[in-house]
Amino acid sequence: MCGRIDEALKKSEEGIYIDVLVNPNSKQDNIMGFDVWRNCIKINISSPPKDGKANDALLELLSSVLDITHERIKIVKGARSKKKRLFIEDISKSDIVRKLAKRE
Repeated sequence: MCGRIDEALKKSEEGIYIDVLVNPNSKQDNIMGFDVWRNCIKINISSPPKDGKANDALLELLSSVLDITHERIKIVKGARSKKKRLFIEDISKSDIVRKLAKRE
């Protein structure tokens, strides 16, 4: 995953944008890896896509994996879609790649 994961990350002065594809109602919460066709990171979430539960679970999973508070992660595009763009404050691309690679 780490060889291609940086293709789903875009650096800005304040943090990193990350493109993800969320699969709600999965058996468990986990990071599946890089989706070459969609150019994003696939993430399974066990919560249903109702009343923001899947979005909340997504933020909780990523904050745990990246060892940051969930307040530093924002959904900036696709809040009601499986394909989302997230913004993560005060973190480097290399930190994200390293921490996500450990989840493979």
